[in-house]
Amino acid sequence: YDEVEEIQRNVVFLLESLKTGNEIFFKLQGVVFACYLPQTSKEAAQAFAEKIRNTIVASAKFIEKITASIGLALLSEIHATAEHSENPAEGFYNVAAMRARIARNMGRNIVCSQSSMVDYQENIGKILIVDSDEISVDVLKTALENINYQVVTASDGQAGVRIATEDEP
Repeated sequence: YDEVEEIQRNVVFLLESLKTGNEIFFKLQGVVFACYLPQTSKEAAQAFAEKIRNTIVASAKFIEKITASIGLALLSEIHATAEHSENPAEGFYNVAAMRARIARNMGRNIVCSQSSMVDYQENIGKILIVDSDEISVDVLKTALENINYQVVTASDGQAGVRIATEDEP
């Protein structure tokens, strides 16, 4: 059987074991789930998200240890902004998904409950490419930027050392 399906089944089992009453879980795509906690404070939601994360990490149900990257969003945040007034459900989903990506990109196994579209750059790292062949640099740079790396380049070793010292890629 498929390893991903086994992971999904185990995650569902763990999520169901954590339910205390009013939590509603939804399966999205892949191994992505959503949880609705009606009439819950931000602190209680944060604590529940941490409980989910810690339960998944500590579980012996998985062949290899897995982690959980969790994005936390509150309906009150969406209602408070005019940006999502046309379609609040889509806005809510987008905020939660963005925060899950932030958690994953920050090193995985994190609950992210805050974000700013202005402050956030969805880069998973910064890479320095040093090569005198412009075509090779361009191909590598494009490929890495497409998977959310920030790329800085240098055409020779001296420039590479200077950039490495200043930018710390």
